[in-house]
Amino acid sequence: MKTRNKMLESELAAIDPLAEEDLVRLTSESRPDELLQAILASSVGRQRGPRRNARPSITVPSWRGRLAIAALVAVAALLVSVVGIPGGGKGNRATLPALAKVAEAAAAQPAADTELPYRYEKTQSRYLDTAVWSKSLAWSFFVSETDEEWIAGDGSGRRHRVVAPVKFAEPEDREAWEAAGRPDFQPHAWSGHVEDETLRAGSDNNRIYKSELSGIPTDPVEVSEWLIAQVAKSHNGFSPAVRSLNLVSEILNDPLATPELRAALYEAEGLVPGIEYFGKATDAIGRPGIAIGAESANSGALTRYSLIFDPETSQVLATEETMLEAPAAFPYEKTPVLSGAKLFIESGGASSPGERPDS
Repeated sequence: MKTRNKMLESELAAIDPLAEEDLVRLTSESRPDELLQAILASSVGRQRGPRRNARPSITVPSWRGRLAIAALVAVAALLVSVVGIPGGGKGNRATLPALAKVAEAAAAQPAADTELPYRYEKTQSRYLDTAVWSKSLAWSFFVSETDEEWIAGDGSGRRHRVVAPVKFAEPEDREAWEAAGRPDFQPHAWSGHVEDETLRAGSDNNRIYKSELSGIPTDPVEVSEWLIAQVAKSHNGFSPAVRSLNLVSEILNDPLATPELRAALYEAEGLVPGIEYFGKATDAIGRPGIAIGAESANSGALTRYSLIFDPETSQVLATEETMLEAPAAFPYEKTPVLSGAKLFIESGGASSPGERPDS
């Protein structure tokens, strides 16, 4: 005996305006407006097989036809309200819900003190590197460093860097190094070291100046177009979605970025084609947040590139690269592995190089 749900499914299948295989293809490959157009263009009440005693068509739809039309209207309303149909104006493009929420949190944050002459930023970086000693011997290791920068409006300032001792990725990597005779493969061998650099005016520090920040639009659609245009200037084979993550994270962490700009950046990143919602995440030092990003195999192995942020405070926490499969050259690599991460620890204004916002 059929259950009520089974009976309903059977009735709906008979009036389904799209065949199941068509619906799967359209929902997975098409934009919402394309899906809607395909549904509306289809034959309402299409039968699965030949009909017996078919009657001539009439202008008044049967109850099944009316039900199908009502279903189409419901689908159209659902697509518009939940997904958003792109095109036809800036207001019709919807970002990811998680980014819309954090944008509200960013807009509510107080503006930073932009009168102080230096902007201070503290970050930590960790990345996986590989030393190739011979055709049969190679090993992977992690390099970690902490950077503090004090940058004035003209690009001058100071950079202080603490580099931690090298660590092997796996025991097998240490074994390969020992088999090679324990060579020194890093400039500072195994010891950590400290670097301190004075930056002159106009130094190439990859920072956007205050005047350039003020020129970035604050409409999310315009910002997304600006982001795509910026990353296209240095094309490296990666998609705009992957390349935009670093740029967005840097500006979000910039103390000179206004709350309005930060809010627009969050929404805009969700409008860059290819950006996905990855859900809850924890960065390399244990801070919980939400992750968005994109995946690419352009580096030689499928890798997930993500940006992690705190949805309550809108603070950007980290950008990460997670290798999901081993590269062909090193098939023994255990995956997934965090192959690169940049953590944003603190930022703010400072009166002089060496001064920290909390001092």
